[in-house]
Amino acid sequence: MINLKEETLDNQKDVNVCALFDHEEIGSKSVAGADSEYLKSVLSRVYKILADKDFEADSLESVFRRSFLVSADMVHGVHPNYSSYHQSNHKPYMNKGIGVKTNCNQRYITSGLSGSIFKLMMENGSVPTQDFIVKQDMPCGSTIGPMLSSHLGCLGVDVGVGQLAMHSIREMMGVLDTYYYCRMFETFYENDLPEVRHKL
Repeated sequence: MINLKEETLDNQKDVNVCALFDHEEIGSKSVAGADSEYLKSVLSRVYKILADKDFEADSLESVFRRSFLVSADMVHGVHPNYSSYHQSNHKPYMNKGIGVKTNCNQRYITSGLSGSIFKLMMENGSVPTQDFIVKQDMPCGSTIGPMLSSHLGCLGVDVGVGQLAMHSIREMMGVLDTYYYCRMFETFYENDLPEVRHKL
């Protein structure tokens, strides 16, 4: 269960959003999927309501550019029989914290800047992170992260916790990672993003 501190949220000037989408497994190209204009249109309506209340607003595009997206999924944890499938220094293990996913072909949205921002936020909340990079000579899956960030034009990261047998009937993950995942969301929502950027 995620437990956010009320006093922290009460003092925030930013709008926190959690978006959950249908149809990822069939490509996200639906009226309510991640690869649609749905989220952008919802955020645009929220922006207009706030802007109408004597709210000193930047342009909507500027708001999106200042925003930060966390695409939260899972990562392929290191399987003892297939450890060679991972980059040797970037193997995500179960019960070792949040995997930050990077891919040079932009199958994940993490960049050097966004990854640093996210890791600094997690450090503030004592949430361990680890890097996940698929070997360059192997195919790589993707997430809804690149779809969302390209529609919105914002920085972001793709993250997840280690899991074995993804997409099978025997999927398994570490119990401790469930705690780390909850702490990740709490920490993200409680951090002041401009302040974290300023520290970099």
